[in-house]
Amino acid sequence: MIALALLCLPYATPATFPIQDLGAIEKTLKRTADKAGFDNGGYDAAKALANIQTEKAMEIRLEYYDKRLDTYRGVYLRDWFYSGMLKAQSVEETELLAKFAANKKASPLLRLLCIQALGRCPGPVKAKPLMHKNLLKCKDKDLFLAFQRAVGNAYTEGRIVLSGWRKKNPDSEVLDLLRSGAGIGLLSLRELTTEDRKLLLTKGKEATSKNDRAEILRGLAARGDFNPEELLPVIEAALRTEHTGLRAAAIEACLKKEIGFSVPHFIEALAREVASEGNRFVVDYGNTLMQLTGLKLGRNPEVWERWWENQGEEWLENGAKPTRGSMARPEEETKATLFGIPIHSNRVVFAVDGSGSMNDPFGAGTAAEGARNELEKLLNLLPENSLFDVIVIEREMISGLGKLSENSRKNKEKALELIDRCEFSQASALFDAMESLQTGWNADTIVLIGDGGSSWGKHQYPGHLLEGLQLLQTRYGTRIHCVAIGKAAKVRFLSSLSELSGGTMVEPKG
Repeated sequence: MIALALLCLPYATPATFPIQDLGAIEKTLKRTADKAGFDNGGYDAAKALANIQTEKAMEIRLEYYDKRLDTYRGVYLRDWFYSGMLKAQSVEETELLAKFAANKKASPLLRLLCIQALGRCPGPVKAKPLMHKNLLKCKDKDLFLAFQRAVGNAYTEGRIVLSGWRKKNPDSEVLDLLRSGAGIGLLSLRELTTEDRKLLLTKGKEATSKNDRAEILRGLAARGDFNPEELLPVIEAALRTEHTGLRAAAIEACLKKEIGFSVPHFIEALAREVASEGNRFVVDYGNTLMQLTGLKLGRNPEVWERWWENQGEEWLENGAKPTRGSMARPEEETKATLFGIPIHSNRVVFAVDGSGSMNDPFGAGTAAEGARNELEKLLNLLPENSLFDVIVIEREMISGLGKLSENSRKNKEKALELIDRCEFSQASALFDAMESLQTGWNADTIVLIGDGGSSWGKHQYPGHLLEGLQLLQTRYGTRIHCVAIGKAAKVRFLSSLSELSGGTMVEPKG
């Protein structure tokens, strides 16, 4: 797990704005709709506001959040507002957060961030405003799941003030919420009842949403109170799906718990993947088997089947631990690489930053030209049956092909034309694009090419970006490779982003 604290707290920087005068701060924030307002104090005002933990300060940041959704660099201001939400310390502040979270007239984004802040801030929160009917009966699944996670965290930390809430059994009311749906809210509890353990194990195998199942499996593997024998049926069920997030969660669980007796299930999964002409998971399953056993038998399922038939029983009797030595050498890595990153995927999206940084010098040309040339070389090496797309990240995501498409000559030309005609002068909504690609593109791998900056959309600060993308990773399992390119590339952020999913980050020098 990556420590986000190093990247997630922009409010740690001392404010340069006179922080005592909330009236002056609010007046300044009113005139930040354009570049002049932003440059002439708007940014510093939002930054100063993040360091003030009073009821009035919370009122200001919540009032102005939605008013800055479509303003010049509004994302910079809004991330400072969010940073202030995360620091809520008083009941008055958290009550305001709960009020806006329940307000159907507020934007879905503001409601989501208020909910997340309630789950992460240090302040106590009264049960009555928190458990509002608009949240308890919320039909937006993402909001409801965020609500369950937040309540689970706050309850576990003892921050929910149950006194004054006119319920016969307040604790039961909270626990019923956490148990609802797939029971994801239970994952944060320090102790689970026998029934709650059964619920999570059942939902991990059978929940309607495979995304929920993936999050549950990762959550169970992260706990210390579920043994490998309990998790194995959940893992086995995950391996039998085609869902990227579930299969990635199964791998993570087995490696984290060192579940050696899962080996025959991975051998079966590897055979299925090879038979279906898979790509990424042929590599991932093969690597998992080699890590679990310590044997370099490569990624041929027949080799693993012979080993299991001849030596598997003895290996299990000896404790199912990695052995020393090598019985065979794994096959060579793929020759299909992008800036040196091996592309083990037949469902991949190449996401190119659409901002002006792609006009920075790179080799004999620009960063955009370098990316285009590398993409052309890679596409000529990928198998024709591979599915791919090339997108450019601007305020909106622009797709070259509209969906994952076969790697035909026509499609390659069409995708590369998108880069040829792009001016690379727009603001870029990085988080929004990465979210869309993971939730709706059915790719198992994304290659992000750019400086890692974001000047539009939901988030700009690296820590807030990582926070949201880490949650997506627990549900979708998309592998993210990053190519840090551009004079001001955020190498540290891009390295952390790729690390979240087991991807690779490179910084080519042109």
